[in-house]
Amino acid sequence: MQGRIIRKQGSSAFIELLPKVYSVDVKRLNVKMDENGTINGSMNIIYKNLDALTGRKVFNSLNEESVIKRIESLYKPIEIEKIRLNNKRNLEKPFAITVKYSADNQTEKINKKIYFSPLFFLGAKENIFKLEERNYPIDYGAAWMENKEVIIQVPQGYKVEKTPENITIETENNVADFSYETMLKGDKIVVKVSTKINFPVIPFNFYKELKDFYTKRILKEKEKIVLVKE
Repeated sequence: MQGRIIRKQGSSAFIELLPKVYSVDVKRLNVKMDENGTINGSMNIIYKNLDALTGRKVFNSLNEESVIKRIESLYKPIEIEKIRLNNKRNLEKPFAITVKYSADNQTEKINKKIYFSPLFFLGAKENIFKLEERNYPIDYGAAWMENKEVIIQVPQGYKVEKTPENITIETENNVADFSYETMLKGDKIVVKVSTKINFPVIPFNFYKELKDFYTKRILKEKEKIVLVKE
């Protein structure tokens, strides 16, 4: 999509109206858990490009208490013990938020087993697309990428019995793709999830396939890991 820039001296040229780079959102979560369902650890949120611009607009005008309330509302049911905003004014670097958190009722214990979704409060909750049909384009403002990495410390005395299968989902015409990968590294579980929308504007006739893509992504992010007591 192009527009025309008209300069003071009378010359003009076509310019791109939509960003050429991805808007990037990276979340890294470190998790320790106990047998009662409580988790705690640290979370890093990194915004790049258009997401960094949006993040600065939202958070730079807030005091620390308001920032904490905003983050806690976005990632219920966490409680934030400590927070730090990085690169609030340095526009050459990503805007980043680091928190120390805790959250209750994140796992379910049945007999000798613990069940939990490894994305915890980072998992997608519901499909943003509700309508059966849509007659106008989906405008994201920019192509975007969301990466989530969760590192889970397996509680002492437990071992991993089951993890979700690794999967890649791709739509036609390279509109969107999703990947989900689980790895075991010693006494830690590492989960990496990536979602990409590759165009700023998606035609309305692709709506049903995009809606189905979101549904599959949400269902995958809700799958559980099972730990069993040794």
